[in-house]
Order: sequence, then C-alpha cells, then structure tokens
Amino acid sequence: MKKLTKAEINLKEWEFEFLQRNKNCILMADLHCRGLYNNLKSEIKLNIEPYDYIFTNNDKGYVKTSKKLKVLKLLREASENSKYLEYVFKNSLFKMQNLNKIISYINTKIKMHMDDPDLARLWDKFEQSYLEAMPWFYIPWYLSEENILTDRVKDKLNKYQKEIEKIIDFNEALRILIFPIKKAAFQEEQELFFELIKLAEKNVNFEKDKKFKSEMQNYLERFSFFPTFYFLPLDHTNEKTLVKNIKKAMKNNFKVDFEMKIKMQMENARKLKELMQIIDNDIELVGDIELARELGWVLTASVDEAHRAGSKFAPFLKKIEESIGIKIGNIIFMTSDEIKAGLSKKVVEKIDFEKREIGQIFACLNGEIFTEFGEKGIELSKWIEESNQKQNVKISEFKGQSASKGFVHGKIKLALLPKDSYRLKEGEILVCSMTSPDYVSAMKKAAAIITDEGGLLSHAAIMSREFGKPCIIGTKIATKVLKNGMMVEVDADKGIVRILEKNKD
Repeated sequence: MKKLTKAEINLKEWEFEFLQRNKNCILMADLHCRGLYNNLKSEIKLNIEPYDYIFTNNDKGYVKTSKKLKVLKLLREASENSKYLEYVFKNSLFKMQNLNKIISYINTKIKMHMDDPDLARLWDKFEQSYLEAMPWFYIPWYLSEENILTDRVKDKLNKYQKEIEKIIDFNEALRILIFPIKKAAFQEEQELFFELIKLAEKNVNFEKDKKFKSEMQNYLERFSFFPTFYFLPLDHTNEKTLVKNIKKAMKNNFKVDFEMKIKMQMENARKLKELMQIIDNDIELVGDIELARELGWVLTASVDEAHRAGSKFAPFLKKIEESIGIKIGNIIFMTSDEIKAGLSKKVVEKIDFEKREIGQIFACLNGEIFTEFGEKGIELSKWIEESNQKQNVKISEFKGQSASKGFVHGKIKLALLPKDSYRLKEGEILVCSMTSPDYVSAMKKAAAIITDEGGLLSHAAIMSREFGKPCIIGTKIATKVLKNGMMVEVDADKGIVRILEKNKD
C-alpha cells in the first residue's frame, strides 16, 4: 500500500457518489474499491475503463466524474435491449444469493476442526464471491439514479396525459404506475410488526402470551437480520429489543399510521386499476412499466439478500481474529491482503490498530492501493469532503424530483452521516445525500425528506412513498445549501424547496 497525498488527487475530477454504513471500516473500503476497479467491467459487460474509487473517513465514496458519465451513457444505450435488462435483474439478485450461500457454507465448515490454511482458503472463497457481487450494488442503482427506465415510461405516457389528468395528477400517475408490485422484505416486516402490535394491545402482559410469543419467534426468524451488516459489530434483533420496539411503537401511534398507510395503498391500487385501463392496449408502455417495477423490486430485494448474508458473517470473522491473534473487533481495520498474510502465517508489518481506528482514507487509483491512517487520514478526508460541500449560499430556492407528494413547512435536520439522523426530532425535515437502511427510523419521524441523489426507484423514493412522507430527491445541492435549524417550505408536488429563514440552531 502506498501513502495517499493530495498530489494523487485532482479534486476537479472527482464527485461524491456513495454513502456506506455507520462505521469507519478499512476492510469494507478495500473490498469496495477493488471490487469496482477489477470487476465492474466484467460484470456490467460494457466497454468501460477500470473504475478508480476513494473512500473517506466518513465512509463516503467518490468517483471520477468522466468515468461515471461514460458508464451511464453506455448503460442507457444497453438498457434499450430487454435481454440486457434481464441479465441485470437476474444477476443483481443471483450474485447476492450466491454470496449468502458461500457464507452459509463457510459457517458449516468452521464448525469443524480446521487449521489456518483451511481458513485462508475459505477467506479466498469469500473474497472472490464478494468482489464479484460488489458491482451489483451499483449497476441497478445507476439505472435507478438516472431514471433510465422511468424516463422511458414517462415519455411513452405523455400521449395519455389528458385522459390521465381527468383522474389524477400526471406525475403522481407515473409514481403509482412504476411502484413495485412485488413486496420487499421491509414491507413484509412492517406487516408482521403490525400484527404483533395488534396482539400486544389485547393483553397488558403481552410478552407472556403464548400466541404473541409464537408470532414473535416467527418475526425474529424472518427479520432479526435487519440491523446487521458484514463487518460491523451490530447484533441481531432479539426478544428484548423487539418488545421494547413494540412498546415504543404503541406509544407513537404506529397502528394508526399503519392503518392510514393501508388505506392509502388501497386508494393507490384503485387508481392503478383505472390508469391501466387507459394504457392496457399499449404493449410497449405496459412492458416498460413492468421493467421499471422489476428494477425497483430488485434494488431492494438484492440488498435484503446481502444483509441476510452479512448477518451470518460474525462467527467467521471471530474465528479469523482468533487464528491471527488479534483483538476481537480489530479485523475491520485490516485489508484483505493483511488478513490473508496473517492466516498464511507470513511475516507482516505490525499494524497500529489504534491509529487506524482514529481515521482512515482508502483509494484505488490506476490499479494501485493508496491509504492514510490516523490524523492524516482525517485531514485528507476533510479536504475532499469540504471541497465537495462548497456551494452558493445565496440560493433561496432550488428544485429536485418529486418522489412522494405533499406540502410542509419545517425545520431542517442535516444528516450527512446516518448516525446524525438519530438526533432528528418528530416533525423535522430530514436532509441527506441519500438514504439507506440506517436512515429508516429518522424517515419515519421526519415531516419530509430531501436528498442530493437518487431517482424515482431509489431507496428514498420507495421508502417515502411507503411511509407517506413528502420527498424530493436528486436535488444535487440540498446538503450544500441547507443548514441545521433553517425553516423551509417543501413543495413535493412540484419538487421545490424554498428557504424561509436562514437562522440556525
């Protein structure tokens, strides 16, 4: 690994692209960067250049703008071919399912008596599978972020605009038509959680009720994986946590909100039926709608599958830490090559884990790995992030794309990192670069949601419609212009954000 300096980075060439989970994790950055650089071209099957990538100390991913633009152009062209889209949909899920199988296989193996070379072979098997899967966090997301499929639907829907607007607003019709029909795991989880609350309301001591306990075990078997992830020390949901969540949800009127959501879904289903009657004979348009819906479902289903895989990973990591002889939890501050060297009992440079835990930056540039740790890693990260956050502060109004309709006034809560969102208060407006599963609790409390990135099938778009929250996506500048405590008007019907007061808390 080489030391990373400012000389290796021309900030004008780079842009923010991706936000990882809530932890400074060198191992994740390593696999992300190498997976994209070495595997994106072979997986996407388009004539692209190797993908340089940088992960900063706050787990923000940066890409060279010129390279990303080429990928998006080629992807837009390739998506005209339905067979290519079938390939994308199939592999988005298959690669994550394969990763899940590999980790299950590894768990079976580590229960046996194994020596270190066996662990090294298992790590190689995991690494190969993970590096192949990594591009599939990005390929379907690019289709969504650029609205490649939803734009196609909108273009063909235009000729029906007059008929549609006799029933509903045109843009709302588009959102209803492309919303996935197939349920994702988070929707099934919410439905079962709702059933648990109904049972809990019938009995003050519901934790001891046999039927409740049976349904609770069913819930935990299916959905306890949600909080977990690959290299982070996050535990599965257990009985104690679930009961606590249920009691909190009962106090916060979850049942009332969920019943309102069901009514909204039923109304949308009715409108969908009317809309489909208008366009039913347009075979091309109906086909494009089905493709857009499939993309929306695949985006969520593949991430769910990846989370399931990650939730099984802790025993393997612990076994490796014991074999290498490092403190439990320190493996996430190593690179994959360092892990392999440790398992092979090769002589490796002594790692300063305390320094790495303080801060890190990781880059893959022209096929070479560059790193910096400790205060220097923090300094370089700030240099990149602050440059990316510069914006004209005189802006008083800006526009994005409406993902979920509504009109609200409220106070801004800026959450550049998922952990910042945990401090959001009921009724505040969540502003972030993009949402992820770590933002869901804040999304439920927020009066509205505004993001820099994302398309109509992004996580923010799908979840905001699921929760019935006004949402504006793809503004590109929201986190640069808006500050904590600002009062704003969110007109999600038109996709407009207006700053009313610039006073900050």
